[in-house]
Amino acid sequence: MYNIEHILPVLVPLTALFAVPLIYFFRYQRDIREGVSLFASVFMFLIALMVFKNYYEGKKIFIHLIDLTPTISLQFKADGAAVLFSLIASFLWII
Repeated sequence: MYNIEHILPVLVPLTALFAVPLIYFFRYQRDIREGVSLFASVFMFLIALMVFKNYYEGKKIFIHLIDLTPTISLQFKADGAAVLFSLIASFLWII
């Protein structure tokens, strides 16, 4: 396995973060609300599939965001359990 730095681990939570306010904003317009929810869930599932594909090929995906102190940094890593969980959770959101 080798490491690659990629934006994909951040896109999964950001998709939900952007979708929730839109779903709330369109709470009285059922068709638009459901369309936003469906688009966000399919988009998140596709991102999770891309992360799974990279992990299956032996790549460890991560992104380093910021160093908080010289010994502490903020980063997202996609290990096996995280990849499996994101794939299952994003698929269940579609249902």
